[in-house]
Amino acid sequence: GSGPLVQKTVARESIHIPSVETKVIPHAKGDIMMITVNQFGDDTVDGVRTALENITPKTTGIILDLRFNGGGYLEGAVDIVSMFLESGKVVTVERRNTPPESHLVSGHPLEPVRPLVVLVNGGSASASEITAGALQDYERATIIGTQTFGKGTVQEVLELPGGSNLRLTVARWLTPDGHDLGKKGVTPNIIIDRTVEQMKDGIDPQLDAAINVLTDKKK
Repeated sequence: GSGPLVQKTVARESIHIPSVETKVIPHAKGDIMMITVNQFGDDTVDGVRTALENITPKTTGIILDLRFNGGGYLEGAVDIVSMFLESGKVVTVERRNTPPESHLVSGHPLEPVRPLVVLVNGGSASASEITAGALQDYERATIIGTQTFGKGTVQEVLELPGGSNLRLTVARWLTPDGHDLGKKGVTPNIIIDRTVEQMKDGIDPQLDAAINVLTDKKK
């Protein structure tokens, strides 16, 4: 183009994606509290706790959306499972040459009874799989979506002389029933896909299924 040159200064800003987003989905049979957890970071546990503390008596169920959540702090998974489970373990870490270490729930749940659905997909990994796997094993939640990523290992990278490095699997994660999360991840109770086209069009069959499960249980 032969137009005049305009110089602009563009400010680069870091985009902060909140780790927890909540919304209430109104329904004839009672509201549904949807809690989307994007990652297990510093403020995740507080965010989920706040959402649960804001639940009203007319809330019929809870959706915990862990789709595309690649994980984060193991402690965050333990804390979040503790909000929904009265007792039990969240995950067992098996390391070489040391006894297995089980992480137990706190015993002070906020929502131990209200119907719960967890949404997962192939992008749900690590702490997300620990959370979904524990809630599924204790039959506390119905897991809906597609097979999770299967990142049930803890790896350490050793730097070797000459610049190469070696990845050592130093531990693996087992769900309360003993499923090795690294082998195949978590298999949902109800397997439903959501295509890229559906995402673009705002169509969400996984969420629709979750709403159906939560409202069908209501007598």
